[in-house]
Amino acid sequence: MAFIKGSDSIFFIKDDDNLWYPVSCETSNSMSEQSSVISTTTRDNQGWETSIPTNQNYSFSLDCVMINDFGVNGLSYFKIRNKKRNRQLIEWKRKYMTIDKEETGKGYITDISDTHSVDDNITFTLTIQGFGAPNVVTNHEGGEVDYTNGGTVGTGGFYDITNDY
Repeated sequence: MAFIKGSDSIFFIKDDDNLWYPVSCETSNSMSEQSSVISTTTRDNQGWETSIPTNQNYSFSLDCVMINDFGVNGLSYFKIRNKKRNRQLIEWKRKYMTIDKEETGKGYITDISDTHSVDDNITFTLTIQGFGAPNVVTNHEGGEVDYTNGGTVGTGGFYDITNDY
């Protein structure tokens, strides 16, 4: 059995230039999915509550280290914060670098906060609330991307992350 390491999962956001960029020195990301339920009742439930799922939603939380905006090919804290302040619907992509899978979707940045500790790197956390259903794409099914050369089929270019990390 092969395990997938957290360092093999990189979170991208499509910027205004229609290119995908990794989020500023991301140290972790997590996805949470929820379903709303409505209570139901049947004659044979013997007093136990039953329910059925209705609407679903998801969100991401990312922990990152702040980088300087100047000369960096990536989405800095300041660029991401502006997207939140402008209430911009973003496109996101979580790529698993060692397997042929990626998740894509849209969402809004609903929270961004930073921490300034003395003698330590400034860190920040952001939350993205999903907009619609997320998609799962494999390179075989989606005709998607070879991330090592920065190019794609049909979805715009990608920043070549292989030389920066």
